[in-house]
Amino acid sequence: ESVRLGQDMERDGFLKPQRVAETIKTLKMFKKLCDASEVSRIIAVATAAVRRAKNQRSFLDEIQATCGIRISVLSSEEEALLVYRGVINTMDVPKGVILEIGGGSTKIVYYNRRNLLSYETLPFGAVTLTDLFSGEGVKPEEEAAKIEEFFTEQLKTVPWLKQLDPDVQMIGVGGSFRSICKISKMIKKYPLDTVHNYTISEEDFAFIYNTVKVLDIDKRKKIKGISPTRADILPAALAIIKAFMNYTGLGGFSISSAGLREGIMFNQA
Repeated sequence: ESVRLGQDMERDGFLKPQRVAETIKTLKMFKKLCDASEVSRIIAVATAAVRRAKNQRSFLDEIQATCGIRISVLSSEEEALLVYRGVINTMDVPKGVILEIGGGSTKIVYYNRRNLLSYETLPFGAVTLTDLFSGEGVKPEEEAAKIEEFFTEQLKTVPWLKQLDPDVQMIGVGGSFRSICKISKMIKKYPLDTVHNYTISEEDFAFIYNTVKVLDIDKRKKIKGISPTRADILPAALAIIKAFMNYTGLGGFSISSAGLREGIMFNQA
C-alpha cells in the first residue's frame, strides 16, 4: 500500500494528519493479516519522511498505541546498507551504483565487489519533487525540465559521483523503476513476467521518458504498466533518473526488485 506519508511535508516539516490516518489504517490491516497468519515477529521500519519529521515522536507513539507495532527509524547509513544488502545478495553485478527513488528521498550507493564504498541520501524523492514543481498552468514537460535541473544541482553536492570507475553498472531500485520495467515490457512484448535483472538501455529509457513527460495525468493513467496511484509522480522519478544518467555518464541500467525489505531479511540470516 502506498500511503505517501511524506506528502506535503516540505512546507513545514510535519507529517500531515490525513497521511498519518492513512498509515494507521494500512498498518491495522497488516496487523490483522499477521494475527490471522499467527505471525510471531514483525519488523517495522521508517525511513526518510519519519526521520525528518518534526512530529516524529508523537507519530511513533500513536502507531504503537493504535496498531501495537513498534517502528524503528532507520538512519541514512542503516537504510543505505540494507538497500545495498538487498541488491548485492540477489544480483551478479560486481561493481555498481544503486539509485533508489523513494517518495521523500533518493539514495545513491556505490560498491565494489561486496565492499560498500560510498553512499548519499538526498532529501528529495518522487513525491516531494512532484509537490515542489507541479502546479496550475505548468506544462508537464516544463515540470520535468525543472526537476531535472534541480536534481542535477543536488547531485553536484556529492563529490564522489564524479569519481565512479568507468566499468561501474547502474542498478535501479523502487516502485518507479518497476513501472518503467512494465512499460518497457509492454512496448517490447516481452514474454516473461519478471522484473529482477531486467535491463533498460539508454535509448529505451529516453523513448519512455520523452513519451511520458509530455502527457497530462489523465493520459498517463491510461498507459499500460503504470499504476493509477503512481501516474502523478512517475514523471518526477523519470526526471531524477535522467538527471542522474546525464550527470554520471551512465548509459542504461538494470532493475532490482530486491531492496530495503530484502536487505532486512538477509540481515536476519
